[in-house]
Amino acid sequence: MSGQKAHLQITYPTLNKIERSKIKLGLYVVPVFAILIAGLIAFMASLSNGSVWFIVLLVLGFEGYMVYLIRCIRRDLKDNEKKVTSALLTDKKIIRRYKSYDTYIWYFGKKRRHVWQHQYYVARKGDQVEIHEAKRVPNMVFEIKVTKAEAPSDPFFDY
Repeated sequence: MSGQKAHLQITYPTLNKIERSKIKLGLYVVPVFAILIAGLIAFMASLSNGSVWFIVLLVLGFEGYMVYLIRCIRRDLKDNEKKVTSALLTDKKIIRRYKSYDTYIWYFGKKRRHVWQHQYYVARKGDQVEIHEAKRVPNMVFEIKVTKAEAPSDPFFDY
């Protein structure tokens, strides 16, 4: 394929103002979400009979993950960089699990990436895909750019 990159390329350009504000929003949303969930779990513990240790471990694990997210957000804001992955889409797959839940996967050579349903149908095999996402915060995608592959010319229809 002429003019297309055949390998995976990752760069780290600086964040723009809108992307920075999306990451910064996580500093306010994550703690509020953590407090609400911890309160809900504590309420469930008060209603339970003997499984208090299980619920305490559940709360500690959940709160540990929230601390991890906040650290990722702060490090991304400090570095002021985003991750841009540019690669050729080599394959696509839908894994049917349940009646209402499917997993959508893009393959870039041997690497794979789970995507949402609306993102899955934007690109097709052979397209050049560029994914702009947070450097460390999981599942924070800012933008997906797709450069369509050129249709091969058929000598029969070329006049």
